[in-house]
Amino acid sequence: MPDSAFLRRRIRIGVTLLLLMAQGLVLAAPSSKKGVGTWSAPNMDSLLKDVGVSWFYTWSPKTSIPSPSGCQFVPMVWNGVQVTAANLADAKSSGAGILLTFNEPDNGPGQADMTPAQALQLWKPLMDTGLRLGSPAVAGHADAAGSWQDQFMFGAKAAGYRVDFMCLHWYGDLYGSTPSDPASQVKSLKAFLESVHNKYGKPIWITEFALVKWDPGANFPPFSDQARFVELVIPMLESLPYLERYAWYAMLPNIGPGSTNQLYEADGTLTVTGAAYRNTVASSVVIRRIDRDTCVSVLTGRPGSDGQGTPFTLLGRMSGHRSGSGGFSHRPSP
Repeated sequence: MPDSAFLRRRIRIGVTLLLLMAQGLVLAAPSSKKGVGTWSAPNMDSLLKDVGVSWFYTWSPKTSIPSPSGCQFVPMVWNGVQVTAANLADAKSSGAGILLTFNEPDNGPGQADMTPAQALQLWKPLMDTGLRLGSPAVAGHADAAGSWQDQFMFGAKAAGYRVDFMCLHWYGDLYGSTPSDPASQVKSLKAFLESVHNKYGKPIWITEFALVKWDPGANFPPFSDQARFVELVIPMLESLPYLERYAWYAMLPNIGPGSTNQLYEADGTLTVTGAAYRNTVASSVVIRRIDRDTCVSVLTGRPGSDGQGTPFTLLGRMSGHRSGSGGFSHRPSP
């Protein structure tokens, strides 16, 4: 059973956090995984900052969108035509150290529209950049035997080519005119991710996901279902150690009337889906606008040690994890 001093420390921390929250001083820690697919539009940098993502991409090797502090642009070569020396130089100069590749090559005209053999013929120049490479992001069936992705990965392995992580798209097991069950969609996505990871044994990025039925046309669940899906899926994605990053599709509406997957309307108004994406966060708690000395003193009853005024993160959601000295374990926030 915990000793009385330990229990008093936990009570003191709980009360302190409640007081800080009442003053607006406790904020959720941003997730290094959470991103979005977007394109240039007025004030896009402000929207990226507002929605709280840590990375974004634009389906292109460079962007005119200024990156907010703490938000990384990740370049992409969208199809084979974009594999040029100039574009690869732009991708390297972005500073991300990462390159996404070939968007839905299995989805015919309008997308990258490439065979696995054509993609493999262009792979060596991508490896020569030294950038960390994501696989082509297929439209579907990435885990199926004999699929586009299966053929590409088999060919890459046979040729000794480097593929550093898998890129996936996922839009749900929808439903026609019947509203989706957000919880079952989360289970379906998790099962798909586990299947892909088990098959290829590589880290995973989801570079497009939302609840959309594409055939025929584009059909959407209500905003309430889309938002509930977001609230349920983010904790699941954050919990998977092999899931490195995810990007919602999309920041703005672009696929017809009645859409519910956009985080913002064209005029910059936050949607219900966007509010859920912004407000559903990782489990860490970050204390800001209070210096570290004050926090250490309040939370542990001991004077702070570094005097640098550095904010820090409390890990473990107040789980009672203790450091060797008997206090709670802290680390600098990213």
